Amino acid sequence: MTSMLDPLVEQFSIILNSPVLSPNPDDWSMQMEVLKCLLQLIQNFPRLPEAKISAVLGPLWQTFVSSFKVYHLSIIQASENADNVGYDSDGSERSLESFEIQLFELWTTIVGNSMLAKVIAGNIKELAYYTISFQQITEEQVQNWSRDANQYVADEDDVTYSCRVS
Repeated sequence: MTSMLDPLVEQFSIILNSPVLSPNPDDWSMQMEVLKCLLQLIQNFPRLPEAKISAVLGPLWQTFVSSFKVYHLSIIQASENADNVGYDSDGSERSLESFEIQLFELWTTIVGNSMLAKVIAGNIKELAYYTISFQQITEEQVQNWSRDANQYVADEDDVTYSCRVS
């Protein structure tokens, strides 16, 4: 099985090595599919050799860091169209937030795997830094919650999942 993964892991690395430069889902849709595949691989084959997953960790980190820059500009600072949400043929949301959620699910799965957690243990501070950075709120949210504390409570009670709320 592991020899079958070599070309796949190589292609995953190439795809993930491309930085996320835009909030437009068409620009990173292939990366999203790779993230979904990696998540399934790690969840369904928890004993995959570390070398196979280690080969994609560098490119995965590149995707994580570059997507944060775009996320910060387009969602937190809202300098670009933050409402760039579409849906794929399966009805799944295609937005920058859904991309980031997929990234977090993958990182959570990696950290939760005892074999793979050892591989990233040396970089846990950086992972924590970016994870906390993703939880920033927009200026609009600050204003809304400052004006009305009940709105904050209502937003907390919403059954929502976003990079900041989760």
